[in-house]
Amino acid sequence: MTPASSPLRPAGSVSSSPAIGPKRVGRRVFLGMIAVGAAGVAFGSRAQKVVGNAVGSGLGGLLPGGDRFRYYTITGSFPVISRSRYRLQVTGLVERPLTLTVDDLESMPVPSW
Repeated sequence: MTPASSPLRPAGSVSSSPAIGPKRVGRRVFLGMIAVGAAGVAFGSRAQKVVGNAVGSGLGGLLPGGDRFRYYTITGSFPVISRSRYRLQVTGLVERPLTLTVDDLESMPVPSW
C-alpha cells in the first residue's frame, strides 16, 4: 500500500506535508546547547554540593552525588569483615609501607577543612 492510497487518504491525493527527514538545528539552538554544557561544567560541582547539603544522605542517596559518596558493585553484595580482622595496607611506591587496623584509623586526628 502506497502513502497515496492509504485508508486515511483518498486514492490519487497528494500529501501537502513535507517529507520526513533529518531535523535541522539552527545556530541559536546549537550555541544555546554549548552554553548549557559549559554552565554545567562550571557550576555542576557547586550545585551538587548545595543539593547534598540541603537534602542530606536520606533522599540524597537517590540523587546523583546527593550524598557525595557513591560506590558500585557488580556482584550485588559486599564482603562482611569483622573489626578484629580488618587491615588496611598502604604499599607500593611509598617510603614506609603500613598496615593499619580499625583502631589505628580511629585514633588518627580528624582533619579540619
